[in-house]
Amino acid sequence: GADGRISIAAQARSDTYGPLSLTVSGTTTEPRARLRAPNPKLPVPLSGVDINLTTREGAYAVELNAASPYGPVAAQARIRPGPQGLSIQLERASAVGLALTGEIHATPAGPFAGELRLSGSGPSGGVRLSAAGAVQRADVDVRAMDASLALRPPLVIDRGGLQATVLLNPEGPTATGRLTLQGVRREAVRIETAEARFDYRAGEGQATLTARGGVPNPFTVALEAGFGRDAIRVSGQGSVNGVPIRLLQAAEIRRAGDEWRLQPT
Repeated sequence: GADGRISIAAQARSDTYGPLSLTVSGTTTEPRARLRAPNPKLPVPLSGVDINLTTREGAYAVELNAASPYGPVAAQARIRPGPQGLSIQLERASAVGLALTGEIHATPAGPFAGELRLSGSGPSGGVRLSAAGAVQRADVDVRAMDASLALRPPLVIDRGGLQATVLLNPEGPTATGRLTLQGVRREAVRIETAEARFDYRAGEGQATLTARGGVPNPFTVALEAGFGRDAIRVSGQGSVNGVPIRLLQAAEIRRAGDEWRLQPT
């Protein structure tokens, strides 16, 4: 309006995010907005997504609340534009009993730099963001000691670690790293030890997994996977109750549009 006040209400439907509703109020200098997405199609299964944005002290305060199969998800952040670029203070992002906090800022080359710290019942460490030239880099170092994740039912990890490096290259992301676990328990499932290594570069790569445990019968497994842009091939062997088993030929999973389908063997 002539006094600078805003009042907008809109609804839409997206193939990716499903039905959306947006309301905007306040003034042109201090706007308030609320975006709701009941069932967005995201890599992480979220529902009832509710995002509120307000202006406060020259910054945008963003609050997110949603539900997931693993419990509630919430986040609060403050986004501040400035002459040196954008800065984001993540006051708290929480899910399954874990919390992520920290502050990142845009570098002159474009990518963000800063550190996001993980806390909760057992896990520690976090993610360090930096610029590799004009490419965003993320170094992950997370460790777990007597950790418990608030899943339904709970997941307990005696000891574990994830070290990985991710580069968001223009031709496709690169991710290399190693995951180790000891003493994993969830209901009747027990994993005594497990180790995974992965090397993924712009749509292609490989990964290995070895594990030993019981469900409740004792088992061992050793898998190798090769990744292509349109197909994944998995081979492996192991044992159950001391009886050897193996895949007679590699299982192949092929892309079919937006889906991946296991091919008949």
